[in-house]
Amino acid sequence: MDARAGPGRGEPAAVVCEVQDSGWIADPLVGRHRAGPAEGRGYGLGLAHQLCDLVQIHSDPSDGTTVRMTACLPAAPDLSARGASARRP
Repeated sequence: MDARAGPGRGEPAAVVCEVQDSGWIADPLVGRHRAGPAEGRGYGLGLAHQLCDLVQIHSDPSDGTTVRMTACLPAAPDLSARGASARRP
């Protein structure tokens, strides 16, 4: 997992998590349609699509699967303007 810094700032703008394994996903829309109780599995990528801002999946029978999930972080409030207005009469 890695945190990407925002433009010109030292604070993270997003959290990126990348997972790899040797399995292959044949369904190009995996996680985009609801998994039902009949499947008994397959809820993880559906949750990832709901919770993350971006989910990228690369799957190949010979290379395995890489799933990259990105969650953007909210911008920090600008406290300098708040301090200036508190000093006004």
